[in-house]
Amino acid sequence: MRVREARSVFEEELRRRGIPFTVVGDGRYQLENGTGTLTVNLDNVARDFQRDGDEAAIARFIDRVLSRLDAPPWEVARTRVYWSAERFDHEFGDTLREPVSDTVTRVLVVTDLEHGLITWLTPSDLEKWNVSLRELREAADGNLDRLLADKRPEVANAGDARLGMIPVDSALKASVIFAPGFKQFVAAEVGWPVLVVLPCRDFVYVIAETDQHLLSRMGAVVQREFRASGYPITTEVLRISDAGIEAIGRFPD
Repeated sequence: MRVREARSVFEEELRRRGIPFTVVGDGRYQLENGTGTLTVNLDNVARDFQRDGDEAAIARFIDRVLSRLDAPPWEVARTRVYWSAERFDHEFGDTLREPVSDTVTRVLVVTDLEHGLITWLTPSDLEKWNVSLRELREAADGNLDRLLADKRPEVANAGDARLGMIPVDSALKASVIFAPGFKQFVAAEVGWPVLVVLPCRDFVYVIAETDQHLLSRMGAVVQREFRASGYPITTEVLRISDAGIEAIGRFPD
């Protein structure tokens, strides 16, 4: 019921602002603002609205969406490009992305200053900025490392085990597992290799592989966060080691 209400609020706000739109289907809308056309998906913000009932969140979503039509120049964007962890079953189109596991894809993105707006990048963005894919990847790696700079994991003791959390207040919290410096960040405080769960963009638990028994106590939390978030990612358990990232199991969705 709230999903239909969210769409009604969204459409009414667009009409109030005089923004032409077309309902494409499956929660997608095509918007125009005089400088271009943009297709957006309302599903995620509708889920947040269903949970919180905050109509102002839909207005803020429109503000962020419209800013996508005015992409920053590379001199600005190079400090705002990242890898973003995304659920595998989005309609990614020709975005610049790589599979991570059966249910996780990482996508090259550009954000606003507050990381409130995350925009997937495509080959046309490389052409517009006149940069190579290698340069874009290196910038994304470096920016993720900067999110962890001067920080340490927050660690809670769970008996003889340690539960690590990442003190990054950002929609890119889950994405820092892709940072080149992630091993250095977690190894001393938590251990290495590690197991991580990232049910949504802003929730991550990290444990040492030797503390694998803690997973039996995480299932309900992972499922709750995955189901309630407007930006769910996965219920998989990922193992991160020097060999890379692999899924070793999965809680029911």
